[in-house]
Formats: sequence, C-alpha cells, structure tokens
Amino acid sequence: MRNTISFDLDDTLIGCDGPVEPLGMLGKILKAERLRLGTRNLFRELRSQSFSVGIYTSSYRPHSQIKNTFRCHGLKLDRIVSGPENEVAIRGTRLSKRPSAFGFEVHVDDAPIGSESDYQSTVIVIEKNDPEWDKGVLMKLQSLTEQVPEFADADRVS
Repeated sequence: MRNTISFDLDDTLIGCDGPVEPLGMLGKILKAERLRLGTRNLFRELRSQSFSVGIYTSSYRPHSQIKNTFRCHGLKLDRIVSGPENEVAIRGTRLSKRPSAFGFEVHVDDAPIGSESDYQSTVIVIEKNDPEWDKGVLMKLQSLTEQVPEFADADRVS
C-alpha cells in the first residue's frame, strides 16, 4: 500500500512569515504563491519514500491555481481537495477537515482539525514560524512508523 499525506495551504505551506522557496521567472509571471522554505526538499524526500503527496485545504482556490503554484516550484501533486469538496465531507460533523474521507492517512496543518475519535487520519500540527518544520514532519512520520509498523515499509522513513 502506498502511504498518503496531505498538507494544508494557509499558514502551513503558504502565508507563513518566514523564509520562502525561491521562485523562477515563470512563477513570477504567473504570480504563483510562494511556498514555505523547506517544502521542496520535504516533498522530494516524501516521494523518495514512496508517499503520495496531496493538498487538502478548506480554501476556495481553484484546483488549477493550486496545481500551477506547485508546478512553478517544480513539484507534482497527486491529489487536491479544496473548499467545495471539504464542505461535503465535514457536513454533520464538528470537524474543520476530514482527511480520511479522501484517503489521506496523514495530514499536516497549522491547527488541530477535531477530536481524534472523529477521524481516521493522523494529524501533524506544525508551528507557523518553526524554521525546522520540515524536519519535524519527518521526525513525526518516523515516530508514527515506530508506533504502527504496518504504516511503512522497513526502509520508508529514516
């Protein structure tokens, strides 16, 4: 089974006050949003560990805008879930997001999304201004594989 991880956008990958990934000329022309520094390396490391990487946001950005932002940074997304899909998934719950409804096993966000009994995904909460946030995500994934051995192959997260 291929493990799946999703990331929130606002205050998680975009809109943080710290350093951002460099953006090439095409990105500047297309007015791509700037990604938090560390995003490229983290996504590439996750890919090398056979993760499927997606975006799960409650914002109403068009999928094409999100896809283009990541393309301008040299990154491919396997799945995008945004506001309209999220609204349907959380209807009748007290959650702000429901990653398991879209097959995400792990979700990275700047805020908790509800009580643990309400969803089946692991949520990694990161600080908006943590310069080591990407290393923290990898460490938490490593911890998860130690707690739940079937989550990853023996060589997955190191």
